[in-house]
Amino acid sequence: MISEYSPTFLLNLSLIYLLIAVFCAIIKNNSFSIFVSLLLIIIYVTLFGLRDYSIGSDTRDYVENFLYNNNNFEPLFVVITSLIQLITSNPTAYLLILSLIYGVNIFFAYIIFGKNVKSHITIFIWFLLFSLTPLLGIINYFRQPISISFFLLGLAVYLNKKKINFLSGFLFIFSTLIHYSNIIFLLLLVFSRFINLKAIFFIFIIALLLFLDDFGLFIINKYGDYHIVQKTLAKHIHLNAKRSISTIHMYIFLYFSHLLIFLYFYKYRINNKIYTDLLKLYVLILSVSVFLSFNREIAIRIYVPLQYILPILYMHIYTHIKQKLTFSLLFISYGLFYFCYILNRPWFTDQFSGNIN
Repeated sequence: MISEYSPTFLLNLSLIYLLIAVFCAIIKNNSFSIFVSLLLIIIYVTLFGLRDYSIGSDTRDYVENFLYNNNNFEPLFVVITSLIQLITSNPTAYLLILSLIYGVNIFFAYIIFGKNVKSHITIFIWFLLFSLTPLLGIINYFRQPISISFFLLGLAVYLNKKKINFLSGFLFIFSTLIHYSNIIFLLLLVFSRFINLKAIFFIFIIALLLFLDDFGLFIINKYGDYHIVQKTLAKHIHLNAKRSISTIHMYIFLYFSHLLIFLYFYKYRINNKIYTDLLKLYVLILSVSVFLSFNREIAIRIYVPLQYILPILYMHIYTHIKQKLTFSLLFISYGLFYFCYILNRPWFTDQFSGNIN
């Protein structure tokens, strides 16, 4: 098992993946790009699936649950765990199988989205894999990234077919039964079908104002004794002391900055229903995340799907502009800058070194 992933190792791994992705973009062979993307994802999930149990704050919890069934997880995650227990009693194999499920779902979702816009996906796969949420997700809050991978695959099938069919419906339900937070995203997806983008952006502005006015804390302080408030808005709020408010401000700033870019291209360049539907879902998830940012632990978990949707929106932009080289240089530069930033944050690197307090 791998006992440490140093910042140097992670950076070198990212640079190797980037060079391979650039090579795929240069040769412009779609079949080769697809094969390489799958290979890169398998290597990625295998590397982190073979981690020592000290890596990531939640790994030991999942290992102990696998060995002793001592956690009350969502029903479908329990079923998946039980099925793996029939195959192996090795916790490392368990983590590896879960990682592979996650990676394969991401791969097929991006394949579907890439085919819709006739785009090579390797560079966008690189951007996703070495972003904050997927990296922390694969070693920490494992159930949610796996459930998000099923949700994303269901979303790809749904938008590709332009309607809910058996497969997309099955994947959506599957995702919610692995992690209940996906119920929120599914409801937002349904809601997005009945409202236009201007109204959704207005909802975002309201959510931001409510957050700045501490409206959520007002509800907790006034109605915190009610059971429904305790189980929703107030859940995990005691962990605020461990989460810096600057982290929340960074999330809001980054995702809002991307939103402005997406809105610009929506207005002036892109007339594509899939792009519009993804953008509507992006803004709604961002709105809920911002509103819930008074409860930092919950908010960070609601932000999770945005990181998976974000590269897909940029994939659409890439295929609709003529300045592809300029776009690629800016896109890569941002990805590297952000990755280097998180590699210099102790709260991030400690997760990969096993130095968790």
